[in-house]
Amino acid sequence: MQPGVLFGAVIVPERLVHGALGLDGPDACARPLAEHLQGGPLFYSPGVFGQEGSYTALVSASIAMSWRTRGSMGYHYRALILIPSPHLTEPDGERPWWVVPLDGPGVPCGAQPLSALVIAGRRAPGRPGGGDLCLRSPPVP
Repeated sequence: MQPGVLFGAVIVPERLVHGALGLDGPDACARPLAEHLQGGPLFYSPGVFGQEGSYTALVSASIAMSWRTRGSMGYHYRALILIPSPHLTEPDGERPWWVVPLDGPGVPCGAQPLSALVIAGRRAPGRPGGGDLCLRSPPVP
C-alpha cells in the first residue's frame, strides 16, 4: 500500500520502543503503547532492520512529511509500505500484525506522544547518551 494524502507512517526500531517502555516484545508493549499513543494505530514487523523488528505508527500525511525525530523515519506519500490486514492482531510468522489495532478511519497517532516515545528510547540505559527512562509502564496487577 502507498501512504497517501490522508495518512503517512513513521517507523521506529524495536530497540527504541522496548527501551522507552522498559519491556520486551510487542505483546508486553501493546497496552502501554495503546495508552501512550492514545489509541493511535501501530503495527509490528519482524526482521525489518536486519534481525531487529520495527513498529510502524500511522500518522497524518503532514506529520509523516515533516517528521524529523532522530532514530525513526517518516514514510512520505511516494513510499510503499506493507500494512497488515485489519484482522491480523496476533503474530503470524514473519508477517506484520497490529499491536494497537485500527479504531476506524481518521484516528492516527499524534506527533508529540510518538516523538516522546522515540526520544525516551534513545535515552534508555545502555544507549549512547542514555539516562533515566522518560516512559515506564506501571506494573500490571
